[in-house]
Amino acid sequence: MSLRLTGQGEASPQGDRPGDLLVRILIQPHPQLKRDHGDLYTVVPISFTDAALGTKVTVPCLNQENARVTILPGTQSGTALRIRGKGMPRLHGKGKGDLFVVAEVRTPTEPTSEQQKLLRQFAKLESQRTKATAQTSREEL
Repeated sequence: MSLRLTGQGEASPQGDRPGDLLVRILIQPHPQLKRDHGDLYTVVPISFTDAALGTKVTVPCLNQENARVTILPGTQSGTALRIRGKGMPRLHGKGKGDLFVVAEVRTPTEPTSEQQKLLRQFAKLESQRTKATAQTSREEL
């Protein structure tokens, strides 16, 4: 992106009025925020249990600010939550863009034996629930 400052450049050797100053703006990438026009995106890793039960997380914003976001129970990986007005200032308009917080559900890679036992119990209950829901759906037909 370039910025033109009219009349702010150097004068010519003949003493004419100063020319325009062209400033080239380079933006250094942020380690956690990605920009798309006025909107910002960040990925927040959450555990399987936090995704299932819900939680609150703190995410970075601009100017060393942070925002608190509520992850609702049942949030799926890839779900984007919008925080209005926490993005970049709009170049040719008013206000700011939005900050999108993308949930990334992390599955345990090496669960303990106790965790495995609990997950098997969960799977069994989930299977029973699925069968009961399917049975109810057939009865409604």
